[in-house]
Amino acid sequence: NYKALHKTPAKSSIQPALVPIAGILEVLVGMYGKRSRVRAWLHTPHPDLGGATPMSFVLSGRADVVRDMLQAALAGIDAYCWHAPPLMRLSRRCPS
Repeated sequence: NYKALHKTPAKSSIQPALVPIAGILEVLVGMYGKRSRVRAWLHTPHPDLGGATPMSFVLSGRADVVRDMLQAALAGIDAYCWHAPPLMRLSRRCPS
């Protein structure tokens, strides 16, 4: 919970959950620079997340999905390839 995290952010049991969130923020700050733009992106519905906001994924414990999506985009991987079933990826020549 937020109170426990705020009180002991360095606690070893919390750190693994923070790694994808740190990755997300690192990419977004590099892309947008300003905190207000980062915040806006996190709270804007995204088609590659089924219309959900990236923040809703983070808050539901699925920050790794958002981090992977951003890393794929930075690598130039088509969004279709990022979330398509494995057999469909072959037809689009998606990287494995």
